[in-house]
Amino acid sequence: MRLLLKVWSASLGQPVAHIGDKSNGAAVCVAFHPDGQQVLAGFHSGHLRLYDITTGAAIVWLQMYGIYAVSK
Repeated sequence: MRLLLKVWSASLGQPVAHIGDKSNGAAVCVAFHPDGQQVLAGFHSGHLRLYDITTGAAIVWLQMYGIYAVSK
């Protein structure tokens, strides 16, 4: 698996999570949940994925259609 996102701890100065897969290419934008436990990544392919930072697992996959996102 090619890792697409590394989540770094500012206090530790090292990566704390490796998230992603190679199916959608590189992430072009990310947004963190306020509690710091989830990250939403957007890809050039039009996919959005919500990841659990602790496990690196995708929680929700969304596909963009125009201005709408549809859950898979």
